[in-house]
Amino acid sequence: MDLLDRKKLTHIYICMLFLIISGCKKEETVTVSGNNAPVDNTISELKIENYVNKTFISVLGREPQSIELKYYKQEFLTKGFSVDQRKIFIDDVIDIADYRVHLYGINHSAILQNMDTNEYSQFISIYQILLSDTTYYAFWNIIIFEQNRLKALQQFTDPWLNGTKKISDMHRLMVYNYFYDQINMGSLNYVNTVFQQFLKRNPTQYEQTSGVAMVDGQAAILLGKTGATKEDFNDIIFSSADYYEGAVRELFQRFMFREPTNLELSTLTQKYKSQQNYEDIEKEILTMDEFAGI
Repeated sequence: MDLLDRKKLTHIYICMLFLIISGCKKEETVTVSGNNAPVDNTISELKIENYVNKTFISVLGREPQSIELKYYKQEFLTKGFSVDQRKIFIDDVIDIADYRVHLYGINHSAILQNMDTNEYSQFISIYQILLSDTTYYAFWNIIIFEQNRLKALQQFTDPWLNGTKKISDMHRLMVYNYFYDQINMGSLNYVNTVFQQFLKRNPTQYEQTSGVAMVDGQAAILLGKTGATKEDFNDIIFSSADYYEGAVRELFQRFMFREPTNLELSTLTQKYKSQQNYEDIEKEILTMDEFAGI
């Protein structure tokens, strides 16, 4: 190989080495300020509008006003339709005064068959008249007992609307008064109806027998606890795991028109029992993709 060929070969080798080194050089990452990821626009305006309407009707018993619909549509379009953004929306809806009015109405209709609340005042007045008549002296203790139960139910509305009472407080009062006793006459009917309405199941034979005995004033064991009065029966029911499970079932039936899965039931029942926050359980369901229609 002559001198000229060696020089050409050396030149080619140097060029190849330069290309290899240049190709292995680490690339620099350039960050552009203000270049945030865009909001996900894959959710159509129609789906957002349907979700807002569906939520208002389900939670408040009414459609959103035009200004409400416009505002929340824009919020979702601007900030996205994530679960977190839906939770912010549900918090807003639950804070509207109509929420507690509607929830009270749902329970009053189901438990007391939409009894006219004016009858509370009428019966309280009748009891007061009887207490001023010595002819009924032998029954005054019973009359006072019934009057106090109705007063407690009547006076519950304001603290409930103010947010200082829980839904379990409402349930206790709605099953512990003269009108509920008349709707579900007899201890057997009382026990069966409470189980069906709040635990969403029939009592077992043992639970039925123990429940009836307890309501009738006899000592008995129910759901692992001992009691001997109707008040004890109600305390046991409304503090039981079965009660929280029944609430989860009722919410799924109301909002999703189906039973919860085993995982949904166990997870939300435990959360409700430990945190005692009914609204949070509603929020968990109302922010699901299934409810949102996506």
